[in-house]
Amino acid sequence: MNNLKIVWKDPKDLKVAPTNVRMDPITDEEKEIMKLSVMTEGIKEPIIINKDNEIVSGALRWSAALSNDLQSIPCILTDFKDKYEERITCFLQDDLHHPISQRAKYEFVKKCVKEDNMTFDQIAHSIGKTEYTIRNWSKFEDYPEIIASSPKYKQMLLEAPAKKKKILQVALSKGVFKNDFKKATQLIDLGQDAPLSVLEGISKDSQSGLNVDIDYRKYLINIETSTLEIKIPRKLDILYRKKLKELNLDFTKATTDLIQKFVNGETIL
Repeated sequence: MNNLKIVWKDPKDLKVAPTNVRMDPITDEEKEIMKLSVMTEGIKEPIIINKDNEIVSGALRWSAALSNDLQSIPCILTDFKDKYEERITCFLQDDLHHPISQRAKYEFVKKCVKEDNMTFDQIAHSIGKTEYTIRNWSKFEDYPEIIASSPKYKQMLLEAPAKKKKILQVALSKGVFKNDFKKATQLIDLGQDAPLSVLEGISKDSQSGLNVDIDYRKYLINIETSTLEIKIPRKLDILYRKKLKELNLDFTKATTDLIQKFVNGETIL
């Protein structure tokens, strides 16, 4: 790449480049944290764009800029040699800032081969990996990594109803279930009988980085419950969830425990 220069752009004039690598949806919490960061500190790291005003790296920062109604943000305007160089830059930047899912790596390799006419060896050389690694990425199956070695749970996920399967796949690919085989299998077992609303709540909490107590969620399914909806200040919600992460607590259980303590007279207003 060449002709790098800093320019200032109205975020409304930008859009995400089709060479974007990241496939996992940005969570509401990630958006809110970045929004608050940009609100207080601005855009500290310029967004990388191509000559067509497409974002090659920095979509989350760009989204936060839009949310804060910023009129101008710093960008590194880059004259890429071709789409392959742009795709590689996007991959390396995403790999630096965010975990890249196995599915995203698979799609990245597939596009490099089919759209850019690159070999596994050339791709490996471009991103500093071995050809063996690239070949493994190209053989990705549509299962979350955590259960890839379990024929039983792969089959259970395969046979799940379409909507449940989609929710479970998202939950298993990010957050507390991603690296915990026991929790992952407990979730799939729970998914056999749990309502969609329960699985959606678990998936949302997991994507936010919160711990999920499967035994407690299972307990709630088997008793009469009520849905409590309240509005609280967004900043307080973020701080509450941050504290839950630090203590490795389940959002639903911790909140229920607080209500129980108040009912027992242990908490004073």
